[in-house]
Amino acid sequence: MRYTVRDALKKEAAQIAKIHVDSWLVAYKGLMPKGYIEQFTIERRERMWARVMTEQLAQLIVVERQGEIVGFLSYELPNHTSEDKTALVTCCYVTPLHYGQGAGSALLDELETRLLSTSVMQISLKALDTNQQGLNFYKKCGFVCTGEEESEVIESMTLIDLTLVKYIARS
Repeated sequence: MRYTVRDALKKEAAQIAKIHVDSWLVAYKGLMPKGYIEQFTIERRERMWARVMTEQLAQLIVVERQGEIVGFLSYELPNHTSEDKTALVTCCYVTPLHYGQGAGSALLDELETRLLSTSVMQISLKALDTNQQGLNFYKKCGFVCTGEEESEVIESMTLIDLTLVKYIARS
């Protein structure tokens, strides 16, 4: 399947929000409290993504197939005054209809290509330890677990995020 990746436009916040909500409903069903998942409505996510783009809180790219946005990825570059050489993926979601079809890989490939022209040496992200489908996807894309974890309790359920990294291959 042929995908195109490009920068997101502010006017696409609603489409990005819908993908975010739809993906959460499928990917985290049974892995997070239902009430927690459902509190993130399309309207709430749209406001969030509009703010992210307006205030340039993160870089945001989308993946399209035949002109339709089917996924997105947000990331942050390291501070220019920092010694840190790590780009952080803050979100990577694909509409459930496109799971396993290459849209997520297209997003990560584009990110890596963009980072080749920077001093960034690695990409880092967090994934829920019980999200086996997501973990398998990231490992297939070359990410490895660092052993670092963060946990939080939500509605009496302990959620553990694992940190994964991928070193950027430079020729």
